[in-house]
Amino acid sequence: MTNVQIFASYTKQAIAEYAGNPLIEALPPILSWEAAAALIANLPSESTPEELALEPSTRLHCVDRLRSLVRNRPAKSPTELQH
Repeated sequence: MTNVQIFASYTKQAIAEYAGNPLIEALPPILSWEAAAALIANLPSESTPEELALEPSTRLHCVDRLRSLVRNRPAKSPTELQH
């Protein structure tokens, strides 16, 4: 095992409950909803002309790629959460 020192950079937190917590202050900035959704989403690739030319019985096997589809649903608005 080698001795390696890793230095963290700490960011002042705007949220009072997070201020002073070195574990949270060393994290990267909080992402916007849009940025987080873009990183989480897993959309299948578009069909190629060659794939579209395949026989329907063969193309049916391409449907399986939808199993890995991750699409972000819009979050409820604050007014919806209050009800």
